[in-house]
Amino acid sequence: MATWVWFAERFLGRAGALLFTVLLTAGCAAVPKVEQRVPLTPGPRPRAVMLKKVVAKPQRGARIGNLYAGLFHVWQSHLTWQGGRVAMDPEEFGEELRRQFEAQKLPVVGDPRALFEDASEWKAEYLIGALITDIKLDLWYPWAGYGNFNTGSGNGYVEIEWQVYERRSRSVPLKLSTRGSAHGVSITDVGPNEPLIQAFSAAAKNLLAEGKFVYLIAPREEHTTSAPAPISVALVKSPGGIGRPEAVIDSARRSVLTVFAGDSHGSGFIISRDGYALTNQHVVGEAKSVQAKTVTGRQVLGEVIRVDRLRDVALIKLEPDLYEALPTGDSAATRPGTDVYAIGAPRTEELGHSITRGIVSGFRVIDDQRYIQSDVAVNPGNSGGPLLTPDGVVVGIAVLKRADAEGISFFVPVEDAVQALAIENSNATTPTATAPADR
Repeated sequence: MATWVWFAERFLGRAGALLFTVLLTAGCAAVPKVEQRVPLTPGPRPRAVMLKKVVAKPQRGARIGNLYAGLFHVWQSHLTWQGGRVAMDPEEFGEELRRQFEAQKLPVVGDPRALFEDASEWKAEYLIGALITDIKLDLWYPWAGYGNFNTGSGNGYVEIEWQVYERRSRSVPLKLSTRGSAHGVSITDVGPNEPLIQAFSAAAKNLLAEGKFVYLIAPREEHTTSAPAPISVALVKSPGGIGRPEAVIDSARRSVLTVFAGDSHGSGFIISRDGYALTNQHVVGEAKSVQAKTVTGRQVLGEVIRVDRLRDVALIKLEPDLYEALPTGDSAATRPGTDVYAIGAPRTEELGHSITRGIVSGFRVIDDQRYIQSDVAVNPGNSGGPLLTPDGVVVGIAVLKRADAEGISFFVPVEDAVQALAIENSNATTPTATAPADR
């Protein structure tokens, strides 16, 4: 714009230049200016994200701004969304969003060119959607009187509602809105959508300046002066149940729980006679208390004692009573090919305490964390449930599966969960096997 002000002052004098500047900027007032914030530094262990969808809320034909022409910025017409000069696919914003994420070294998976299923989608822990709730755009073509609609500039503004979907918990843990603007953007040779693309880019940068978002997908490293105080739990140890495997595993269902936190559910299992139980952190979420249901239909309350987000495990204490508990073992005692069983509530609570059978497929390290891989069938709702050997000993905790393939599920080794939660076994010197026998 400075070039045009110089032109006006040279040929119209200072008074003319002042009038010219007023006319030049008068039409831009409808496009707000938004402060550009500095993105935060992500934590050391960012989770993989996938940019799932960008949707524009304004309806086709909605008025979003103004078109100006000539050196004196004369109003010509209204601009409408997806009509006339403003016609674009909202997915055009997706590449800009990806670019901003990658600039902050946040891992983005997914192929934006995939027309149908994306083979890499399973790697994403979080899916991100963007709903564009407001759009404003002004365009100016100074040489339009000469038929030149290629040279010009524009101002753009967008307001976006972001939604973050966590695949493990099948919930939306975060919704927030950011705004972005871009002014004096050259549209020469790039087209009239450029101010909106740059405004979207600014809104994405402002999203990356929101601590609630950044530290959800890339948690900060927690610095503690000392390890958490050990929690004394009378764990039940091997040798586990005695009898036919099918009878032992059926009896193990008495110690398995369907865990409810908010409007979602998962699974868990009791590890001590006085009611300590294990599940996933993503099952309990931010809840301080949960409700648990046993195989008999009895419902009990549970207090969330401790969680470890990195290992995705949680320790719950059920209301006082005498419970049947499962013995916890060591995943090192199993090897590929070992028969294993999973118990949980796949998909719906009505399917609670379902048993599936498979084998240990291998041992994997993903993001520096150990996992047991198995082909045993698990589904959303199994999370937090036990992986058992034929004698009823827990060796793992169901945590995730590949959505793009069958028979690839992962379990946290139970000894890793015990260590992460700082559980100290008060029965360490005198193991007691209390798993139910054949009935």
